[in-house]
Amino acid sequence: MLGVSIILAIGTYVGCLVSTHQVATIVAVTCAAFFMAIYATRGNAANMIAIQLTAVIVVLSGIPATSHNPVLNSLAVLGGGLVQTLLLVVVWPFMPHNAERRSIAIAFDSLAKFVAHLRNGEPESPVPDGQPFQDAWLLVDETREFRLRPEQRFLLDVLRSAEVIRAGLAGLGRADRELRHCGPEGEARASAVSTHLEKVLLEIAEGIKSGRMPEFEANPSGSAPNEIDAQAWNNHAYWTDLLQRVLTQTTKLSPDDYQGVEEAFHPVPDRSTGWLGLIERFGVPKTIALRSLLAQHALRYAIIVGGTTELSHFWGVRHAYWLPLTTCLILRPDYATTLSRGFGRLTGTFIGVSIAAALALFVPHNPLIACGFMLVSAWLAFSLYLANYMLFAAAVTLYVVYSIATSGLSDHSASLERIEATLFGVLICIATTLLWPIWESKKTGAVLKDALQAQIAYCDDIQAKPEEATMEATEESRRYARGLRVEAERVVNAGALEPSWGRRRHKFSGEDVLTRLDENAAIILSLQAEAIGGSDEKVAAFRDGMQAAIKTAQELEDSLPKAEVG
Repeated sequence: MLGVSIILAIGTYVGCLVSTHQVATIVAVTCAAFFMAIYATRGNAANMIAIQLTAVIVVLSGIPATSHNPVLNSLAVLGGGLVQTLLLVVVWPFMPHNAERRSIAIAFDSLAKFVAHLRNGEPESPVPDGQPFQDAWLLVDETREFRLRPEQRFLLDVLRSAEVIRAGLAGLGRADRELRHCGPEGEARASAVSTHLEKVLLEIAEGIKSGRMPEFEANPSGSAPNEIDAQAWNNHAYWTDLLQRVLTQTTKLSPDDYQGVEEAFHPVPDRSTGWLGLIERFGVPKTIALRSLLAQHALRYAIIVGGTTELSHFWGVRHAYWLPLTTCLILRPDYATTLSRGFGRLTGTFIGVSIAAALALFVPHNPLIACGFMLVSAWLAFSLYLANYMLFAAAVTLYVVYSIATSGLSDHSASLERIEATLFGVLICIATTLLWPIWESKKTGAVLKDALQAQIAYCDDIQAKPEEATMEATEESRRYARGLRVEAERVVNAGALEPSWGRRRHKFSGEDVLTRLDENAAIILSLQAEAIGGSDEKVAAFRDGMQAAIKTAQELEDSLPKAEVG
């Protein structure tokens, strides 16, 4: 929080400093948009920081009056950040590790949501959403850089179990579909398992928040009834039993078991050093395919945000920041998100303006009342950001309208200008997406190949000496493989939502390979967990299973179309 406060204060100073110089404004906005588009890929927290910093520079550089005292304005922003940090320091002892607990609970909630879709026969994707796990890992990694306390060791092991469960659910999803095709008996069995799993996952999520894990005992699947295909039943039973074993181990974890345990964990440093390591920590991915996609988006994003800044100055409106701010918030790398955000922002703006107009008719004009509405709308905006973008846009609109109203501009003028700027901004983003598309489906094969190679490298790291391949010792290679799996999921899902005319030359969707990649990850993680400190028989079974997993990954890599991985 201290770092973000300082960064936003610097952004405030830069925005105020260039606000009276058109060329300097365009250069500052374009550079900020480019670098923040790269940094935003680190996760939701980084994305929020990137949006805030870019928006601060865009808004303040569009208000010439801010140039009168840039130092005082930046100190005001820094002071606000320091006050928030102080409040956190005061509140934290009453709710220690609340952020980490909440983040991991959200990851388990996402697993329960995936299982619920399985039960309803309407899975949104072949694998559970990976972003909540990336966010949880980033948060846990930040906190354990200083000291690994007993509470953190507990949460770390829970998150590792969640990683195995997530990968295992990809295998269960495939088996669930096969079993449901075996008639009423198969559908009943699949529904019973998914209902039970959803219940347990939700209970674990609540247990993580409270510190009391629920009780869970595995229920073996048994043999297949005569009416059901034996292969489909056994495949479903395999993944069900694997998940039940992991769930049993997870629910037996307790923070009390880590009290008094000598700290033995030391974070493994990243192998990347020098400038390469610096840019990778900033947000630049390690693989060529992902770098290509990111470079295209960062370049397009910077040119459009900078171009709309110039266009707004040419337009001559009193608040030149609304048009570039709209493009800053809407334009995204993938086709579907940009269109959905454009529709949500346009609709949300009309909702916000309508509410502001209605309030203006019945609520007297008073600075204190306006400040109250600003506080409420700001709280709503942060609360709704990850829940519903349309409602978030409505709350932001209310905030902007009332903040501008307190500066002396009439509500009607502020509302009208915002509607016009939003409409033009949405049209510009849609036109940009159509005329300058970034087809992520073109990189599906290459990204999957990188993910498979990372999985093979992870297996090579742990199969030589499984008795020494603890979860901590293999953290770096597992994190790298996991990150590429999540990116592969994002690219595959984004490609599936692209219009057919955009990916007609790239018909390879990669969903089947992606599902099997996650299935293989579940098997590898389960084998590793069982082999650590195990008997010679378990170690021998581990080596055999690892060789089979490597063979599966190599076969999947060979199955990728050659034209898609070049």
